[in-house]
Amino acid sequence: MQFHDDGFTYKAVSISGPTHNFLGVEFVPFGAVARPVLIEPVRLFPAEPIRLAADEVLLWVEQGMKEAGEELGVEFRLSRIIYVMSDSPPVAVYRDIAKRIAHRMHARRQTGEG
Repeated sequence: MQFHDDGFTYKAVSISGPTHNFLGVEFVPFGAVARPVLIEPVRLFPAEPIRLAADEVLLWVEQGMKEAGEELGVEFRLSRIIYVMSDSPPVAVYRDIAKRIAHRMHARRQTGEG
């Protein structure tokens, strides 16, 4: 898995054999009022198939963030989710990708790197 962040959007790309998944997440700033999560499906090409439903991606990402928060003793409040609608199923993989992003972000903040 490859990770990238610009201090605002945290992204992960998972490529495992024939499967591929991209996830980008943004968080509600500390002290800000939480709003409904904006989910942004990305279409890379006009004719590409839609393999993942936005509502399912949202559910699995929220579940991954909730589990990571419980493991780390913190709360992750999402503001935005970005994914590629033609990425590989199963959609449940986004739970694990979200958890890995959360753990990585938390570790970097603990060491003062991010």
